[in-house]
Order: sequence, then structure tokens, then C-alpha cells
Amino acid sequence: MELWPYRPAMESRGQGIDRFTGAVGLTDAVIVVPIDSHDADRADAEHDSPSTMREYEALEIKEYKKLLDTLSVSGSVSIAGYGQQGDLMASYLNKESFEQASFTYLIRINVKHQPMGSSSYVFNPRPSIVHNRTAATKSYGDAYIKKFITGGAFYARVSIISRSQAVETEVGLAAKAAFSGWGVTGEISAEMQRGMSTLAKHSSIEISKMSLGQRKHRNPNVPRTTGDAIPSIIARLKSEADEFYEDAVNHNSYLYALIDDYYTADGFEDYGYEPNDYDEARRLSRDLLDRYLEFRSVEDLIMRTPTTQFRGHKSTRRKLQNRCWASINRVHAWIKATDRDPSQGLEIPDDDPWEFRKEVMAKIVAPRMKLYNNGGRYYVWDQLTWQRKPHALWEIEVYATPVQGTVRLSCGESEEWAINKAKGNALCSLAEPLPPGYITWFEAWVYNAEVGNVTEV
Repeated sequence: MELWPYRPAMESRGQGIDRFTGAVGLTDAVIVVPIDSHDADRADAEHDSPSTMREYEALEIKEYKKLLDTLSVSGSVSIAGYGQQGDLMASYLNKESFEQASFTYLIRINVKHQPMGSSSYVFNPRPSIVHNRTAATKSYGDAYIKKFITGGAFYARVSIISRSQAVETEVGLAAKAAFSGWGVTGEISAEMQRGMSTLAKHSSIEISKMSLGQRKHRNPNVPRTTGDAIPSIIARLKSEADEFYEDAVNHNSYLYALIDDYYTADGFEDYGYEPNDYDEARRLSRDLLDRYLEFRSVEDLIMRTPTTQFRGHKSTRRKLQNRCWASINRVHAWIKATDRDPSQGLEIPDDDPWEFRKEVMAKIVAPRMKLYNNGGRYYVWDQLTWQRKPHALWEIEVYATPVQGTVRLSCGESEEWAINKAKGNALCSLAEPLPPGYITWFEAWVYNAEVGNVTEV
């Protein structure tokens, strides 16, 4: 048996389902017959306990696949249903955001009420369908919904981005401290508080949340945030999670569907219908999902990059779009063909999205600005303004936005100088934040080592 997240299309117990794409079929593929407890020994079903199971934990997630596993997300089902979940999972499962983080912590709460009572399950054949393989596959799928489990679930993905590699180890230890003890006590310990303070000093955070069931998360997602607000943001998240967990008795919406093979239904083996065996295809689809989501991420990069930033402009962008879409379509074609007949052994698409991303990045010219010094303050101006500043002591080209392989260059001046209270000095800091007491005038991105055909000394 398998536990699947509930979807509104799952209408009733006994409904047929395709475990490769998630598509549902006949609502009465199997007849569910409730039985009295004294008849349970005659039923091919177990008697369930009416107990409630509650889980609450905060754990570090190091692989994107582990994030998918928390939702029991099947690779093929995710690909087949991509874009149909609205915003429900989009932010929580954002792959690009996950990969940009130095550390990722998952806050996970599951409250499940085990159903009471026992039932017997009887296969419900439709002669006009059961002997027509194509129609039977569409109507019955390869399994059926045995029962529903009610409850509620709360997920929060906390992305932590270190300000520089120099403090990454310290940030990792601080994150471990900040998220220790969740689910054990409602109090924020001194160790947790110290961890939060260190995160505020050396990192930025981003929080994406998702709730299943009738009770929704009460606070919105948190966009990337830095500084002193971080401890209070994490504290509010803990308070919200604690409240969700304590209110477990009131979580009564459908949360999961328990899926089982047709072979467990009485009378099934009397008919000639042989469901498709998707076991191997489903295993392969998990790795395929990783590549598929990377192609979707590259697609988003191409779409949001202005045409003027591509070498070759509109023509280059269009060619890259078409190649990306072709790779995405090959994945969908494999899913569709394999769903029809997994025994045909179609070769799984092996396009490499990571190499394609490198190619796309090589054809994007990031917006550049010029930084020059006039003897004191620092200024930048648009790359199209090529005239020299006669009073500049020196000038360098910088990127206005992050580029792979670059580090942040922060420039500013001391507060004392800025408000004319005392003599001060201007300062640029590479890969590190400006010291306390400095006002940041701007940030740019530069290479801190020579790069062929890009930098010059």
C-alpha cells in the first residue's frame, strides 16, 4: 500500500487510479462494503485503530530529492501534473531557490487520524471495458483508493544564504542551533536565540510554506530578508508551527489516500484485466524529474532575461527557447508513451540540462556598470555612458547583478562622514559585509580571480 497526498479529484473510496500519472478513473472500480467488527475475520482487510498520530520535526535537507520525498511526490506524477497545482507547491518546491541556499531546513508537521472500522473490497468489472485494454487502463488505472486518512499537514522550507564562504561554517552551526528543539518544547532556548542572532549577522533567509487540510498557515511566505528582523521571523514561524501542532484534534480534512493493488480486491483475478506494471518506469522517473525541473528552471531564466542581454539578441533567445521546449516536450512524450504501455521499453530522454544552462549563461551578457573614484566617494553609471570622467583616479567595470563565479562588492562610507560630524573614509569590501557603522551606497558583482576572455589586468 502507498500513502498519497489527497487531491480534490479523488472522489471516493474504491476509485481507480493510475500510479504513473496520478490520473483517476472510475469512482466505483472497487465496491467498498463496510462490515461489522464480528465479521472482520472473514474480511480481507485489517481493523484500524482510531488513534491519532502526530509528527513534528525540524530537519536539514541536503538533497532536493529529500524535499520531494516529504510530500510523497512521484517523479512521473509531478511531471504529468506540472503547472496544475497552482501556487500550492510552486514556492515550496522551487528548485532554483533550494540550490541557491547554503543550508535548507524543513519544518514538517503531520497530524493523521487513523480511520475506524473495517471494510471488504470487491472488484467491480465492466464487461465493455475490462476486456478492452486501452479503455480499461484509462478507467481502472493500476490501483484503487482503499481509504482516506484525515488530518492536516504544515511544511515550511527555510532557505539560509551565507553572506560569504568565510562564514559558512559558522552559519551552518548557527542554523543547527536555531532549529534544535522544535517539536520538543515551545520555549526558545538560549542556544536557539544565539543561533538566530548569528544568522542575523552573517546570512539572509527566505521562508516558503505549504499547508494541507482545512487549517492553513496564518502567516505569508517570507521573501529574502537580512539583518535584525531574522530572529523575530524565525520565532514567529516556530509559534505558528507550535500552534498548528497543538490544534491537531481539529484537523479533520482529507489529507492522504491509501492506494492498494487490485489483487487485494475480491474477485479481481477472475477477470482477464492485467494492469500495467509501472514499477521500473516510476523508479526511472524520479531521476528524470530532477532533469525536468532543471530544464524548467533554465526556461524561466531564458524568459525573464531581457532580449537585449543575449548575444545575438532576439534570434539567440528564440533558438535557446526552442531547444529548451524541445527537451521538455521529449520528457512529456516519454511519460505519455510509457503510461500507455510501459513494456515497450522506450529509452528515457537523456538531455543534459546542466550543460544547457552553461550554454545559455555563455550567451547572456550581464548588464555592466562602471565604477570610478574621484578622490573620495564611489559612483556608478550605465554601461552606455562611455565618456571618460576627467577627474577619475581609476575606473573598473562591474556587473550590476550576480553572475556565476562572481562575488559581491559592497561600497559605502562611514556614518560619521555621511552626516558631517567627523572625518571619515570611503570603503569597498569584497565578499564580506561592510563594517558596523558604515552606510552602503551600492553593491556590484566582480570576479576575484582572472577569467579567460572576460577579465584583464
